[in-house]
Amino acid sequence: MTKIIYAKKAEDTSGELFTLDYVREVFSDAGSLIRRMQRDGVRMAYFFIDPLLYHFEAGNEFYFDGLEIDPVENISYYRTGAGPVHAVSEAKKMIEKGMADAVSIFTYEPLYYNKKHRGKEAVQKAMDDVFKGVSLIECYNRIGEQMCGVLGISREEFMKTSDALYDNYRRTYEELHGEGSGPSGRGKNLADSGGDLFYLTDIANPNIDFAGGVIIGNDEVYEKYNSFGEAVISIRAAAHGMVYGTPERIPQLVGAKDDIFPHLHRVFDKIEDEGQLIMREELDRGNLLLNAYTCYPPIPMALLMTGGFVDSFDEIGAFLKEHQITIDGGMSLARAAWNNPAFSAFIGMCEKLRTSEEKYGLVHGNGGMGESHGLVLVERVEKL
Repeated sequence: MTKIIYAKKAEDTSGELFTLDYVREVFSDAGSLIRRMQRDGVRMAYFFIDPLLYHFEAGNEFYFDGLEIDPVENISYYRTGAGPVHAVSEAKKMIEKGMADAVSIFTYEPLYYNKKHRGKEAVQKAMDDVFKGVSLIECYNRIGEQMCGVLGISREEFMKTSDALYDNYRRTYEELHGEGSGPSGRGKNLADSGGDLFYLTDIANPNIDFAGGVIIGNDEVYEKYNSFGEAVISIRAAAHGMVYGTPERIPQLVGAKDDIFPHLHRVFDKIEDEGQLIMREELDRGNLLLNAYTCYPPIPMALLMTGGFVDSFDEIGAFLKEHQITIDGGMSLARAAWNNPAFSAFIGMCEKLRTSEEKYGLVHGNGGMGESHGLVLVERVEKL
């Protein structure tokens, strides 16, 4: 069994706080724990979720200067919004196959700090360069149009369901932060940016700095080094899958009416097979917390359909009135630091399961325009 030994995250929305000295102080306990495990001869692997800027250098700087550990044999890097879930999936495999006793996964994304102090233009250019010549907003708009055509629904029906998604996120956010803490409206339509199917509150808000880390270990390592508390949180199942994704391949990405986003469907099948659970049944029993990746409406729509939470697009609105699909209010209201929203949700889910009534938590990650997907199912084995 793979168990959570350590989990912590730090966030800042001022754009002023996230120096490396600050992060070093916040995660000093992680550095001490890893150094202790190194001295004891624990076989460790080291993963890093890449930031938007300074890719390879950021991982080196964080592990060696931030956590102050030395040496490591190798640091494996993960990119895209599905990268954190992919990293957790790979960590689980390594531990279960006996290739490592523990895996350290960390990230340091001073996105807003860089935007304010190193220039908005550099950050925007890096975002725009994901698909040369076509913005992510345009890609998602094309996906929305393709979904409407394949499913036989009108643009009005699509946008009405997008409104229902936003209402779902807002209810969750305001439960956490107080009534009226979310925006009063949906914001402007994004037609001028190539996204006429979307409003400002549909897109991820990147104005946040984020750092976080988890250490995952086998049973023996957990018993000796656990610093996460008395509630035992294990990774019951994890899976990742991707297909070739370009703006020209959106029809293949979206799939057919009876098989929307087939690659995501396959990941769901893997999760349910490995976890020996049916997600919808556990949700109906009150046993499951869900965190959808809410970068644009087509992605959570696809999640609900491929995961069997609804039988058709027409049922999404009613489902959203009954079930919360994020634990924090989603990537617009709770904000999203580039590749790390799923990592933030994973750490948050582990924390929440320590005291919640639910036993399981399902975290979704999406990469690019939707060509890469990952799911991780965590379980509270013992309650705090």
